Amino acid sequence: MSAPDLRTRLSDRVIAFQRTEDRRLLFGADADAELAEAARTAATTRLPLTGRSQRRLAQLYHAAAWLHFHRYDRSPGDAGFEDLAHAVFYLSPLMGNDALIPVPLLPVLGGRTDPRVQLGLAQELLRRAETEENGPYTVSVMALLDAAAFHATDPEHRAELTSLLGAAHRQRAHAAAVTDPADLERAVTLSRTAVDAVGQDSQSHSRLLERLGLALLTRHQLGARQADAAGAVSALEESVRTARPTDPALAPRRGNLALALRTRHDLDGNAADLERALAVLAEALRPGPPSEPAQAAFLHGELRTALLQRYALSGRSEDIDRAVAAGELALTAAPPGTGERVGPLDALAETLLWRYRHEGRSADLDRAVALAEEALSLSSCPADRPSAALHLGHCLLSRCARTEEASDVHRAVTLMEDAASALPRGGALHQVAVGGLAEAYLMRYGLLRRTPDLDRAVAAAEEAVRAGRPGTRDTAKARSDLASVRLARYHRLRRPSDLDEAVEHGVAALRELAPRSATALTTVTVAASALTERMDDSLRTTDRDHVAFLLDRDWGPPAPSRARVQSLQEAGALALAAGRHARAARLLDEAALMLPSAVPDSANPIDLALPLTTHLGLAENAIEAHCAKGDPASALASAELARGVLAAGGTGAPGRPHGLPSPAETERGAAARRFAGIRQALSAARPSGQDRPDDAARAYDAYDAYDAYDEACTAVREGHGLARLLLPKDVSVLRPGRDPGAVVMVSAGRRTGHALIIGPGREPVALPLPELTSAAASEHTGLFALATGQLRADLHARLATVLPLTLDWLWTAVGEPVTTRVRELVPEPRPRLWWIPVGLISVLPFHAAAPIGGAGCLDAVVSSYAASVRASEGVGRPGRPGPRRQLAVAVSSSPGLPELPGALREARELAARGATVLPDASRAEVLAALPAASRVHFACHAGIDPLSPSEGALYLADGPLTIAEVAALDLAGAELAYLSACSTGQGGWRYAGEVLHVASAFRQAGFRHVIGSLWPVADPVAVRFARRFHEELPPEDSEGSAEALNRAARWMRDRNPARPDQWAALVHSGP
Repeated sequence: MSAPDLRTRLSDRVIAFQRTEDRRLLFGADADAELAEAARTAATTRLPLTGRSQRRLAQLYHAAAWLHFHRYDRSPGDAGFEDLAHAVFYLSPLMGNDALIPVPLLPVLGGRTDPRVQLGLAQELLRRAETEENGPYTVSVMALLDAAAFHATDPEHRAELTSLLGAAHRQRAHAAAVTDPADLERAVTLSRTAVDAVGQDSQSHSRLLERLGLALLTRHQLGARQADAAGAVSALEESVRTARPTDPALAPRRGNLALALRTRHDLDGNAADLERALAVLAEALRPGPPSEPAQAAFLHGELRTALLQRYALSGRSEDIDRAVAAGELALTAAPPGTGERVGPLDALAETLLWRYRHEGRSADLDRAVALAEEALSLSSCPADRPSAALHLGHCLLSRCARTEEASDVHRAVTLMEDAASALPRGGALHQVAVGGLAEAYLMRYGLLRRTPDLDRAVAAAEEAVRAGRPGTRDTAKARSDLASVRLARYHRLRRPSDLDEAVEHGVAALRELAPRSATALTTVTVAASALTERMDDSLRTTDRDHVAFLLDRDWGPPAPSRARVQSLQEAGALALAAGRHARAARLLDEAALMLPSAVPDSANPIDLALPLTTHLGLAENAIEAHCAKGDPASALASAELARGVLAAGGTGAPGRPHGLPSPAETERGAAARRFAGIRQALSAARPSGQDRPDDAARAYDAYDAYDAYDEACTAVREGHGLARLLLPKDVSVLRPGRDPGAVVMVSAGRRTGHALIIGPGREPVALPLPELTSAAASEHTGLFALATGQLRADLHARLATVLPLTLDWLWTAVGEPVTTRVRELVPEPRPRLWWIPVGLISVLPFHAAAPIGGAGCLDAVVSSYAASVRASEGVGRPGRPGPRRQLAVAVSSSPGLPELPGALREARELAARGATVLPDASRAEVLAALPAASRVHFACHAGIDPLSPSEGALYLADGPLTIAEVAALDLAGAELAYLSACSTGQGGWRYAGEVLHVASAFRQAGFRHVIGSLWPVADPVAVRFARRFHEELPPEDSEGSAEALNRAARWMRDRNPARPDQWAALVHSGP
């Protein structure tokens, strides 16, 4: 339709309505189509127009404006406000021509406008345009303000209109998928013009300065002009300074100043800006938040973000707790059940997810998921939905990482795919979306092992890098994520190009990041891991440069966190591979010292165990690094700190170290409070290796904090009889005086393994084990894992094939050199040897290592196992005086498990030896009988939980008796527990470094000696082995348990030497 025809039809429709007032002329498909055509004509007309074309366009605008105005006038309530916006847009070029303007709009568009009405409508249009890129409210308010500023005669009023026009350009730049630089320039230019047009004494000066500051801030955020951040701070500081104390806009103005200060802090890392932002927000919220809900939500949201930033730097737990509280208040200020809650819901979910990732409490994750679900359900606005979907997707990915539920990762992929497709390419949120999608694909690959997901992850991560501006923090994070997925694909497909890309992107990301940022920690982890993979004896020139760059700096916030422990561990592994043993030892020692901080203070057993799955290898690398330096004592000390974290503190929450006085104990309260305070100060301390900070940063000085920590430890040790507080246990607790022997910690290594041997009265001796490399250990433990899987139908047949080969390799790699050296240190016919295997090899049967068909460890030594020297509290306590009482628990039938007829046979044989038998006992019966028993024999089913080792259990007649329940018992003086059940001496491969299993729980409960099994044993074999053990064991002396087990194992072996699965499963723990 031509413009003249369209003008005629619109004019006829307006005239007909004015004559008949028939609403059908205003509303309906025909009217909508004509107005849509008018809008297209206006949008495609090139300006400026002159002469006849200008008149024709003015006539078209006039007809369309009147039709929109009548629609607005006849619409109920607020329903027609969009029509009013269109009418204002069309009439703005006609401003001042009263004959063409509807009478109700004369105060806004007439020759003599009312400034208050004009500004009121402009501000309302501007408010409604917040989420538009170029919609009716945006174009309307811009047209109105442009025309009004041109016609205004009062300087103050013109300045206000000009400033608002700058705000409209700034707002459109924010809303645009791809920012138009012209909007940013116009926003700053118009805002500065408005400020310059009024004097400093003007009442509007503070308000105009605020808009200038926000324009500069937006130009910095979207245009990457760093100088604008400083200009924004200056303008907003002056705006706050010159505002009247009673100005109701002062509080949100302070919030904007805090935003600018935080932004400048992101650029240069100046802690003073962040502290100033928090102080400004405190002033804004004093004595209470603004009564306007939107302002209150904004200020609490700013406080939340500032506290999160400080937490990322200092790790102070009170900051993240206050951030959560601020997020709660921001959510409270938002009206329930409305779209205005979407932002606060997402922000609180993000904060809780942050706290979960750093502290590991599952309650935070569960609430974050619930809040993100609510935000998505309320996201009716198309602009809100992609962001809400991304937040929920990230929450679901974290939950999947915890629970391994495939439904979570599938839904996360769908949400992130939808968000990425809905967002215009090139925008900042699109970069976040495709980056999150890469993470989702990678997690789905990790769960389901579908190779195409790796390719999808790489493609999405590459798109995230391309979508960002070079040199920005978001793009650096995208490159770090790309390095991570490239490394994962290398591990799967072994393509050298993937490894090379992982190295280059990881190092490039580090060079673009602020060294102290939280993102730097995860980037160090992936870059160091990739470089270690690529390492060989002759380093590439580029790798030498990369290694030096990565290792010679301190990265990330200094506070203890899971991410920091992981980055230190990977950097230490890199230093070890590069031959920088001293640097490796320092990094790995720091990681070991921080490792307990990775375990959250939670009652949930999965919360406690899950963080430790990522730290396998820490102890092995620390041992190798210290042994390379010739320092086996430090190797032992570091390994003690890096393993058995949960076992050392019990299977519940880690709590305070054993023996630390509680603040509630008044006689020790002062020491405990001082100690706890210094531990808290260390959370904010700067690690060693940096220059001394100046006085302004003294709060972050680690030197004073660590000196005070050492002094406090010494004071507690000397003043409260706690001589071993936070020191490794003395290895002598493992060796009764009458029975000399040696403690041997065995560890595989990248280039060579080591045995740390502690003989009677000697310092640790390091014995190199060249055959015990990490690669060889991984190969043999992998085969052993496949053979001992409890779900295998051919378990014993598979073990009969694999186990002799495993024992033969163990003898060559470990058994022969270790037993030879031990027999030199302990000149006894068959000395005692306590094995402390480190890492994945801890599941292997070292006690039975032997060449095929030959004599081995069973013949050379009497073996026992210990979780760690540190975790051996209680070993060596005297047995219970008085008559011994034997208890036999036989459970032939447990819910949902196969029958065990041999259990009752074992019990009957023990009854003949004087034992009290509990047949098919319940949990309550067993717990009631245990405190009075000196010896206890369990014949039942057992199981391990690969996600939560403390949930492993003995299965009784009415359900499981878990590791956590057993470990919580206080059975001091109990002598012997014989656990004739499947895999009671194995806690699963995922937590091999923690040595948490049923047998260790009985040790922790107080039993001096515990017999458990490394794999399931056939029922008849278990009966025969148990009978022989009790025949070998002196009736009145449990101290010979290890020797009795050794003799029983050799007796079983002599009758069937080709079947070590029948005679090598049972192991002893204790003195």
